[in-house]
Amino acid sequence: MRFKKIIWEEMNREYLQEQAAAAAAKMGSQASFQNSSDELRAAHELAAATAAAVAKSRKERKQKQDVNANPAQTAAETAYQMLIKKRLSSKINYDVLETLFAEKEEKKRRRVYHHAHIIPS
Repeated sequence: MRFKKIIWEEMNREYLQEQAAAAAAKMGSQASFQNSSDELRAAHELAAATAAAVAKSRKERKQKQDVNANPAQTAAETAYQMLIKKRLSSKINYDVLETLFAEKEEKKRRRVYHHAHIIPS
């Protein structure tokens, strides 16, 4: 186990140095912040509170949208809804994708209709 640690630290030395530098910079900014005026401290706290409130409102809005979304009836609908929601790529033509799913559903409906109207001999 000790050898693994030594090897990992050697291979990731640059990463560890960056992390140490970032931690030192953060501690330095916190130390200078502690010596700053009350107004600056209050402004910093207000900015942090505002950022937290915005993040919370985004999360709540997203949760409401998820609750109000219609559940998919088929696997194709589920895949389509996921692709629309995530917007995975700007290279996907979502209009064509929608027609593909619509064509599959139409073929399925025709097949079900055809089998339902076959009269046994």
